[in-house]
Amino acid sequence: MTDLGLLSQSLTGYMHLPSEKQSTLASCLAANTPKQTLPDQINYWHNYPKFFVSLMKTFYGDKAQKENDWGFNWVLKWDKSYDVLQYFEIINKGEVNGYICQGFNPLASFNDKNKIISSLSKLKFLVTIDPLNTETACFWQNHGEFNDVQPE
Repeated sequence: MTDLGLLSQSLTGYMHLPSEKQSTLASCLAANTPKQTLPDQINYWHNYPKFFVSLMKTFYGDKAQKENDWGFNWVLKWDKSYDVLQYFEIINKGEVNGYICQGFNPLASFNDKNKIISSLSKLKFLVTIDPLNTETACFWQNHGEFNDVQPE
């Protein structure tokens, strides 16, 4: 989970992105709101429904109304977890147009650099956000480090 909502199944504020199985706001809130297990138990996350509605209002403004379940149907629903390795497989298949890479250097992180270069070469755009120039940021220059795969 994350406070920034950067994981495939997370929303900002340590909340869960609904799954395809949670087709209604009620089912989403029921699945993600912890139940009290002891009498008089303090449970900060019992406020999850309030937090979720507040986030929907932040996302959708005045369009988020009780009558439309605070815009719940506008939120994307996940079908499976997408970790970074699986995501690069999808990129390699040419099914992704762009990648925003912040504070991460896939070329230095994964063992098959040629496959990562091949994947990055299939993107229409790549944005890298890092205080230092990384291998990923300048992979397209191909200084001869990786000769097996040439960027397309």
